[in-house]
Amino acid sequence: MRRLLFVLVILPIAIHSGFADAANIPREKQRVIEQLLRVSGYDKNFDASMKLLVEPLLQTMTLSLKKVQPILPDPALRIIREEASAVMSGAKAKKSLREKIYAVYDNTFTTEELRGLVNFYSSPLGRKVSAAMPEIIRESRTMTQAWALELIPELDRRIRKRLKAEKLLPRASQ
Repeated sequence: MRRLLFVLVILPIAIHSGFADAANIPREKQRVIEQLLRVSGYDKNFDASMKLLVEPLLQTMTLSLKKVQPILPDPALRIIREEASAVMSGAKAKKSLREKIYAVYDNTFTTEELRGLVNFYSSPLGRKVSAAMPEIIRESRTMTQAWALELIPELDRRIRKRLKAEKLLPRASQ
């Protein structure tokens, strides 16, 4: 239950506290960030991006809940996933996330750099990058997961070797 509390309450608060308040961003810089989000396809790609971000979080929540309540029925898990998905993709969540994204852009780029990005994303190449990005992210994520799975045998071998050398591996596992 403590892990679930951490994932659902404490972690978001900790993450939120690390970002500046969007209301403190100068008006002109906010306007340029808004323009950048529009021309870069942020709004258009928001729902697809949210699915990529929300799904792993929902999987983590489900696993945490199953540890606390191992015999949680499938209909209950479905309801939890539906409600969590509805909250995370609702208008309030979108506005909150957008404010955090403003803060990231504010902390990362000057107003002049943001204008340069607006110019880039307004160009034919920028529009192509924007259109291709959801698929690039999807393919990269799939490729990264497959790559990580390829490393498991080597990782397992090295960990077993070290644990055996330190006499920390139970006899049955050796």
